Amino acid sequence: MDHDEKFFNEIQKKCTAHGDCSIWNGTFRDGLCFQWNRTVSRPINVLKFMWNYYYEPIKANEKLIRTCGEPLCIQIEHIDVKPRAKLVSKEEKWNKLFKCGKIDETSEYDGKKCLVWQGYKSVGGYGESSVNHKKYYVHRIAFWISHDEYETIDDIPDVDDDGQRLVVRHLCGQSSCFESSHLQIGTDSVNSYEDKINAGTMQRGEKHHNCSISEELAKKIKWSKLDRSDKNYMTAKERAVHFGVSFRIVDKIDNNETWSHIPDKNGIILSTARKRERERNAKIKAKNRKWTEKMFKQARWKLDARSKIDRNGRKYKNSFCRLWTGKCAPDGYARTMIHGKQIFVHILACHIKYRTTNSGGLQVLHKCGRRLCVNPKHLSFGSAIENAADKKMHGTSGRKLTMEQANEIRLLYKSGDYKQIDLTKKYNVSKDTIQNIIHNRTYVD
Repeated sequence: MDHDEKFFNEIQKKCTAHGDCSIWNGTFRDGLCFQWNRTVSRPINVLKFMWNYYYEPIKANEKLIRTCGEPLCIQIEHIDVKPRAKLVSKEEKWNKLFKCGKIDETSEYDGKKCLVWQGYKSVGGYGESSVNHKKYYVHRIAFWISHDEYETIDDIPDVDDDGQRLVVRHLCGQSSCFESSHLQIGTDSVNSYEDKINAGTMQRGEKHHNCSISEELAKKIKWSKLDRSDKNYMTAKERAVHFGVSFRIVDKIDNNETWSHIPDKNGIILSTARKRERERNAKIKAKNRKWTEKMFKQARWKLDARSKIDRNGRKYKNSFCRLWTGKCAPDGYARTMIHGKQIFVHILACHIKYRTTNSGGLQVLHKCGRRLCVNPKHLSFGSAIENAADKKMHGTSGRKLTMEQANEIRLLYKSGDYKQIDLTKKYNVSKDTIQNIIHNRTYVD
């Protein structure tokens, strides 16, 4: 079975029949259906994949539409293709980019100064812009423009012959630079480690914000690891007591999870490529591992230890909510590490309840409406549509507007009396929210 066929089967498992439609129950974001592809290590547009699986690959000047009008349908008979608006040329796009750039007199590479992006930037500090209504990093766009062998920006390869992920590297070490001579395609491993090390931007060792010991102490701990046959051999726990640190610090240094850039007593440094490969393999192993009854019990103990019954709250099915007391993200959900993988605590609780680590493409529903609840009686598996309805019932959907307000926005915009900027101020939402409503990407009946 080839990769495409395997990926196709994964998609089919996340669909349910609804009339003539095949409804997608997986990730749905910005009006698009996505499924994670482990081969290329990135999310894939499901609708585009389905079309390319059955027919000739869609061209850059074409786009896919659903003839049934159902935004979650991926039934191939309900998918059609139609031409896009005129594609932007490389020259036109470069002229637009250049207007948002500024020469940095203090930074250069190979005799050429950096051209720094002054427009919108992502959280990671990378500039972002669009090509034919699709967002890309600015440095990736600049790399595409400067290389004639790539007709479209999507022609830039994502993986090399060995299956390693490819990215556009910054040789100058400045993430907001889009000077074409400072850009080069390379593996993710080289980009994440070698480039950052050479540029001095790698936050490792004493520079790392979580660092709690000195480099000298880390070196002593690393060199103190001996063979069991050695008369001076000490266990990791004994060495932790000896150096006055926690067992976790010693264990991570021994396994090259931290301070791996320090040579061992034989002068050997674990290569970054090998380290990343080990980390990837460990994640894959943890994800595919079949849990035993003992592992499920350990997970239950961890949830119970870091949660508390809320006897002051309302009951659901004659039981109080059990709320997670650990850290939680700004979106109100909490994650934890268990058996080598990171997972949402409510999903973990549901996995424990049903004794499975595979939800089969289903989402976890909070029947009590509280995101931090890990009471198994309040959790169940359900489709994306059921989850959306459940959130709507509890008022936790996160939507800033009602359907009536969204329809009102469309009418006001069509009337010509209001511009997008006026609507953002009137309804106190972002420009992206207004654009998505106007173009029927969100808030669609």
